[in-house]
Parts: sequence; C-alpha cells; structure tokens
Amino acid sequence: MPETVPERVGRRAMFWTWMGLIAFGLVTFFVIPLLGR
Repeated sequence: MPETVPERVGRRAMFWTWMGLIAFGLVTFFVIPLLGR
C-alpha cells in the first residue's frame, strides 16, 4: 500500500515540529545561563 500524501505531509510536519521544539529547548538551555550572569 503506497502511503497517501496527507500521511507523508503529516509525518514530515510532526518531524519538523519535534526538531523545532528540541532546537528551541537547547537554545533556551544555553541562553538562560548567559543572560543570568
């Protein structure tokens, strides 16, 4: 069964959402100590 386009787009959107959250978390994790000084 070939996967439908919505499934493929949804999976890609989910992937990029998680990548964005992880990147945002890492940036925040590194920036807050710098701003705290």
